[in-house]
Amino acid sequence: EEETEADRAIAALEAARKKKQEEAKWMKWAEAQYPDPRKANASTAVTADGKAIVTASASATATSKPPLPNLKKPAATLKPEEIRAKISDMVRKQLLPAMAEKFAPGKQPDKQPEKKAT
Repeated sequence: EEETEADRAIAALEAARKKKQEEAKWMKWAEAQYPDPRKANASTAVTADGKAIVTASASATATSKPPLPNLKKPAATLKPEEIRAKISDMVRKQLLPAMAEKFAPGKQPDKQPEKKAT
């Protein structure tokens, strides 16, 4: 029997399928040996009211790091006027140290006697 064009095409498809199957087997092995830390091992579900629920698998929780603490700054309890006054005091002390004592807030500047015009 002669090998026809269809027989060669079938053989090529079979070889490609076997090669793809072999690569998939090795990729599965490699993923098991070296898991990708970027991939989350979590299952998700959606509740009736439309909220998503994400639960991590047992292997993901055992190897994952604890979540970071909330690093946001707490809300300021000072009023804007108080903040401005503090900043003004800091600037006055840093830039004009000699003038800070002389013109301190609430302190009246020393009055010099007025000179008469001649």
